[in-house]
This record gives sequence, structure tokens and C-alpha cells, in this order.
Amino acid sequence: MLPRRRFMLIKNLTMSFDSEVRYLTRSPRLPPLPYIKVYGDQTKATVIFVHGFCSDKDVDKAIRLQTLVTEKGYSFIRFDLTDHGEAVFPCKPGKDPHARKLLDFKVWKEDLRLVIEKLTPTENIILIGDSMGVWLSILNIIDLPDDKIKGLVGISSAVDFFERFNSSFFGADEEKRIAQGEVVWVRGPYGDYVGAKQLTDTAIDFQIFGKGKIPVRCPCRFVHRLGDVVALPETAMLLAKKLESKDVEIRFKKGGDHRMANDDDFELMVDAVQQILQLAEKD
Repeated sequence: MLPRRRFMLIKNLTMSFDSEVRYLTRSPRLPPLPYIKVYGDQTKATVIFVHGFCSDKDVDKAIRLQTLVTEKGYSFIRFDLTDHGEAVFPCKPGKDPHARKLLDFKVWKEDLRLVIEKLTPTENIILIGDSMGVWLSILNIIDLPDDKIKGLVGISSAVDFFERFNSSFFGADEEKRIAQGEVVWVRGPYGDYVGAKQLTDTAIDFQIFGKGKIPVRCPCRFVHRLGDVVALPETAMLLAKKLESKDVEIRFKKGGDHRMANDDDFELMVDAVQQILQLAEKD
């Protein structure tokens, strides 16, 4: 049976508010990639939300941004990176639910590329990266033609962070176990976090600081709370200096934390997203 859809008519535009989870199939070594796409005006940009490390497509800000964007007539995509959310292999009762996770940063980078190639037929895309999603977005923008991505919004930007992350969230004994190849899970301030040598090693090749200018030329807007101790606010400042784009702005706000989960934080995101949408319309 085909999934049922609800439709809303907005200025002669029929927009689907279908939130049915669909899947992109790929190599047998990878679980199907779950995504939700809400279709809007095909002449407008498609907005893709890229979640962060140990998060998922259903984080509250993604759902709220979906509502904001689709009400303006834009298509919106949110998806789970491999090893996150529903992008995992089924686990038998009594088995370790993390046992079949790949924890490969290159795979996560390729997840976004797959979504862009399979779900966005037009060269009119805006990326919203949350935490590590900013890093993955930048890596893909570098690989794509300049006119493919029309803008980037970065929320609590986390880039090149795994070594610092490991030293902050894991004790000396846990770091030793990680260095020896063990996968270690700990309870962090916002959920379960993982440390794995495979993950750190595969991320090293994709570090973007320390290599001169970063060839991202689209308009960029970054929002960050000064109270963020997970991804330091200095990350957004360094990105602004390193990106080749001539149109980069940062909004900082005192206090807060990495999640940027309250209404004041959402207002910062809305302003940044609306700026990028307006610039995309003019392009």
C-alpha cells in the first residue's frame, strides 16, 4: 500500500507534508540510509539538514527547521548518518546493539554525498550543518562544483574535533583502551558517546584546519553559544577566517550550551537560515 500524504495549497503550490521514512539502499556492508523528504516548489532550493555526532535526523531543531523551511515552499531533507538513529543493522535480543557499527568517518562523509546525488536533482542546494554536520557539509562542498551548493548554515560548528573530544570525555584508562582498538561508550552530557581508534584514524585524512584556505565560496552563516564547551566558539571564528567565501557572518550569544535547544537559540538559527534562503533566491 502506498503511504498516505497530506497536502497544503500555498499560493498555487501543492506541497507534500509526507513525513514517511524512506530508505536509500547501498552496499550490503552498509545498512539502508533512512531519510525524510518533504517536497516543495521545485524551482526553489532544497534544504538538507545534516545532524551531528551521536545525534540523528529527529533532533528537535531539525523538525522545527523543517516546518520553517517547508512553510516557505522549499523542499527539505533530513537523514540519519550511518551508525546513527535508524541507520543501523537490526540487533538480535541480548546482543550488543553497537557491535555492527562501522564507525568510519569516510562513510559519514559519503552518506551526505549520496543524499545530495540521489535526492536533489537540481543544482540548488542549501546545507544546514549541526555540530559535526558542519564539518561533513564543508567536506562535501569542497568536492562539489561551486554552483551546486548555494549556502551553508552552521550550528555549533564542530570541526577536526576527535582528538580533543577523546581527551575531554574519556579518562586515561578509557583513552588507552581506545588506542588499543577497543570501542568505548560513555554517557555524556547529552547522551551516549563513542570513542574508537577506527573513527579517529579515518577522520584524520579529512581534517580541514592547518591546510591553508578552505575552498568554500558560497555564503555562510554561523551561530554559536559562547557557553559551548563541547565545540568551542573559536571554531566558528577560525572557519570564518579560513573559508574563501567573501560572505561569511557569525552570530554569537552569551551563555547557552552546545545543543542550542531553547527558543532564543532557534531564533538565531531562523535568522541565519532566512538570510541564506534570501540570497539563494537572488542567485
